[in-house]
Amino acid sequence: ENINLTDSTGMRPEKTSVIEFEAGYQLTRKSILTLNLFDITTHGTIVYYVSQTGNDAYHNVGSNGTRGMELEYKIKNTWLTFDRNYAFYTAAGKGKIEDYMVPQNNKVLLAFPAHKINLSGSFYLTRHFTINPSVLFRSATYSYTSLDTAGNGVIEKFNPTIFANLFLRYENVIKGLDIGIG
Repeated sequence: ENINLTDSTGMRPEKTSVIEFEAGYQLTRKSILTLNLFDITTHGTIVYYVSQTGNDAYHNVGSNGTRGMELEYKIKNTWLTFDRNYAFYTAAGKGKIEDYMVPQNNKVLLAFPAHKINLSGSFYLTRHFTINPSVLFRSATYSYTSLDTAGNGVIEKFNPTIFANLFLRYENVIKGLDIGIG
């Protein structure tokens, strides 16, 4: 639809440059620590908007991107799998596209948290039965929530959030059939 609904400026493909470095170190026979550093830049970003006539439209806009890191630690043995990771990104120093910008904070993009922490595990209580807890922390995010009297979008900050999940799984109830509830 980007091509079908392009405006009078025409449509070009986006071009993205990715620089990434990942390294890991096996701490023990059953655990590993990895670090991933990244820098992503998209040029000629395709952006959706509503035209003056009220029609859906797309056009190419400048460049944008993020850079950041992810750090992960995993343990795995016969009765336990445990994974924790931390992710950080920033849009600081990258091209800015107004549709994605947060005026109150030029280091983040709309809808994306700058920090995320994941903890997850899988514990075998028996050979076929596992309990799988997980917790996700997301730092503050920003989003459009309403329109002001002039029809402009109003951006609101959402507080950090913690999501928790507990999933129970029984493997091979019948050969090849697992059941679970979470």
